[in-house]
Amino acid sequence: DDDHVLWKDTRLVVPNDASLREALLTKAHSSPFSVHPATFVARCLICQQVKIEHQQASGLLQQLDIPVWKWDEISMDFVTGLPQTQRRHDAIWVVVDRLTKSAHFLPIRKDYSVSRLAEIFQQEIVRLHGTPSAIVSDRDRRFTSRF
Repeated sequence: DDDHVLWKDTRLVVPNDASLREALLTKAHSSPFSVHPATFVARCLICQQVKIEHQQASGLLQQLDIPVWKWDEISMDFVTGLPQTQRRHDAIWVVVDRLTKSAHFLPIRKDYSVSRLAEIFQQEIVRLHGTPSAIVSDRDRRFTSRF
């Protein structure tokens, strides 16, 4: 073609040169869009290190106890990446009662401070349901920082 590249149908033709092939595979492997050719994966140190058989077991999952009273134990998470509303909210804070599965969906901005989130929690959850004895979260940095 015009770029002096040889194609066979939709495939690029590469000369039978081991160092060139290795360089191309290395370049392709380091791309975030790469597909791992099997022969390269077998020789790739990183690929071998992250195989499941080389990982330490994380232990058995522990089932959570069923709560005794509604809104005594809650779970919470954030839904982010949403389009901004007229009030500039761009996320939803989901707070769920673990017993009844009833939920509050609180519009927030993802840049709210921990103190602002605590204020919203007080106004919207504690005011209506009291202070929960347990909160389950995915250890989001907003909770583990100072909340």
